[in-house]
Amino acid sequence: MHETLSVKGCIEALKMALKNRKNKALPLIHHSDRGVQYCCHAYVKLLQKQNIQISMTQTGDRWRMP
Repeated sequence: MHETLSVKGCIEALKMALKNRKNKALPLIHHSDRGVQYCCHAYVKLLQKQNIQISMTQTGDRWRMP
């Protein structure tokens, strides 16, 4: 587990979650705030490659849906 907002830690966590998914046929939505680690090219590219719909708050408040 990384203790920073490192993109590397987020990508590792996403890959682990995808690897351990039970039902890979169900669609996914990834909702987050607008943190730099979730907006970076490498992270977004991985989400797109896995056909995961991206959802981000407009205000940076992770509790408020767009």
